[in-house]
Amino acid sequence: MQVALSSLTQQEIPSLKKKNRLSLTQKELPSFFPKPIKQVCLQIPLHTKNRNSLSETLTKKHLEKHGWKVWRGGSFNAHKEEDAYPNVKRAYEQLNCLMEKHHPLHAETLRYFCHVHHGMPDFVAYKDGKFKFVECKLIYESLSGRQKQCITKLSKMGFAVEIYRIVDKSGSRKAAIDLSTGKKKTLEEQAKLKFFAYYRSRKRCTQKGNHQACPVVHRENPQENPVSSSLQ
Repeated sequence: MQVALSSLTQQEIPSLKKKNRLSLTQKELPSFFPKPIKQVCLQIPLHTKNRNSLSETLTKKHLEKHGWKVWRGGSFNAHKEEDAYPNVKRAYEQLNCLMEKHHPLHAETLRYFCHVHHGMPDFVAYKDGKFKFVECKLIYESLSGRQKQCITKLSKMGFAVEIYRIVDKSGSRKAAIDLSTGKKKTLEEQAKLKFFAYYRSRKRCTQKGNHQACPVVHRENPQENPVSSSLQ
């Protein structure tokens, strides 16, 4: 019997090994300490009043803008529903076909998760033969226990999982979060905050009349930021 090692839990491996259903070596054992989950911060557009389903709407637009095909994460079985619209059936039949093609060992497991698990991420996205699961949250929302459990299982299965957090202001645009400890490591800061500090410092120098001491941002390609290059 062929079993995907990455889909096993810590309690299942000893029982399978005891029954001689498969031979496991130390190198084959999967890591039960998943990698930190990537968090991406998206800023709320100005003058946004209605925040109902805002996190899902902004996240889906962002993913589709970058070429990702997006489906609902907990709807792998939507094509089997009798009252589903034809376009919905076609969309989720396509999702299942792609998953069977690229991850045949995990396709049935994911359908089972959608049937019994209430912590599946909001979206599953596909691009260039790669899948990733995306959970959407507003700035004040936190992951539930079931969501953390499901994200950990998906990460152990080898899928990329990301958290898109919708914020008013943020000091970091991308970060890595350890679900077990809650610690966050900033991967990329908001460019707007960097240039805000730059312009504020330049404005102070200009007011004092000391133009030579004004900070200058050096770039290999001046066209990357025409505003800053015009000020130099």
